Amino acid sequence: MSPARPAPAAKRGLSWSSLFWQVAALAAIAWLGWMAASNAIENMQARNIPTNFDFWHATAGFDINQSVIEYSSTSTYGRAFFVGLINTLIVAVIGIVLASFLGFSIGVARLSQNWLTAKLAAGYVEIVRNTPLLLQLLFWYNAVLKPLPGPRQSLAAPAATLQWPGNQAASVALICALVSLLSFYLARKGVARGALRLMALAAGSVLGFCALAAGLFGLPDSVITSASSGLVSFSQGSSVFLNNRGLYLPDPVPADGFRPMLIALTLCAAGAVALYFHARKRQAETGAIWPVAQMICAGAILAIALAWAASGPPVTLEYAQLRGFNFSGGLRVYPEFVALVLGLTIYTAAFIAEIVRAGILSVSKGQSEAALALGLRQNRVLKLIVIPQALRVIIPPLTNQYLNLTKNSSLAVFIGFPDLVQIFAGTVLNQTGAAVQVIAITMAVYLVISLFTSFVMNIYNRRMALVER
Repeated sequence: MSPARPAPAAKRGLSWSSLFWQVAALAAIAWLGWMAASNAIENMQARNIPTNFDFWHATAGFDINQSVIEYSSTSTYGRAFFVGLINTLIVAVIGIVLASFLGFSIGVARLSQNWLTAKLAAGYVEIVRNTPLLLQLLFWYNAVLKPLPGPRQSLAAPAATLQWPGNQAASVALICALVSLLSFYLARKGVARGALRLMALAAGSVLGFCALAAGLFGLPDSVITSASSGLVSFSQGSSVFLNNRGLYLPDPVPADGFRPMLIALTLCAAGAVALYFHARKRQAETGAIWPVAQMICAGAILAIALAWAASGPPVTLEYAQLRGFNFSGGLRVYPEFVALVLGLTIYTAAFIAEIVRAGILSVSKGQSEAALALGLRQNRVLKLIVIPQALRVIIPPLTNQYLNLTKNSSLAVFIGFPDLVQIFAGTVLNQTGAAVQVIAITMAVYLVISLFTSFVMNIYNRRMALVER
């Protein structure tokens, strides 16, 4: 007779001895934690180190040069914490978006049939991911941004203002745009063939350029008797300045047309969501694919044009001006922020590129060959067949790279960017001496950010996973 198999763990009775040892282990761990906390509190009190969180509402007494929310030296340490947290989140979100686009592009380029494109992408990946991130941050900050000229020798771009064009310019731009779109449509659908197709493409390109020029810059005096301005009006002076103290951009200030423009864009966004789900439903039922992206872009442009024509420009631009030895006004992008975003984006994109390449290679070549045999273009094959299947392999390791980018943003302290670590775990800790509380809060913040990122990516991963029937 064969020996009896042990009962499954769910059906076996709970052993009292096993329960005893588990309770004893938990009690020992709790006792050790209590002893460690008591010893730490006793030593901190003996050395006059704060053991509470009263410092949170005390005056900070130091300035922060890069703050999205209002902050001054008279603000509290709690306010300084939120400044560092917001700066960290901004860098993380921008870095994740840019690294995703760059990484996906490089990953696809590595599999390109063009030899030069594939080798350049491979060289980028091998060089970047084998160079320490801290060294790359120091390179962008010290070797690229610091050597830029001073404020008085800034690199400048001419100033331009946006305005609604005159009737003649708008009419010419609209007519040229409609004829251009019609020409491209006839050429794409095969209505015009051979020489007529080439003529339609050429006419569409020329008329499209004319529509863009008439809409942006208006019509020259040689075309009409009275000058007609376009959307862009150039003026004397400069609007953008680049120097070793940062990039100075025009600062948009809300005008009378801001609220109508916001309402128009909100309605357009709601319509875009409805159109997207309707197009998906129609594709599932009939197989027909709507150009959703083109339709959304056209709707957004139309909504912006109507709101602008009815209420005027939504914003006015405030330009930076050189006063003394520095600029005042405008929107300033600090070099520390640029160096940090560039370093994190380029470094993380190299790892994302390898993840994307592995995901694409995991899809059987027969899928692509069958799609090409059905007459699908290469970009359609990649978008509709290869990438959706590759995402099931890409998403789990991609989540790790998003977490690494967020945590690597703490290296900002080495180039002077005021993130959470530099402000809270640096300056606040040194001034208050509350090391245990400050480090515990900082660790908890990064833990919450990582858990939230993992939660969102896991939801998306479950949505993209294969569902067996």
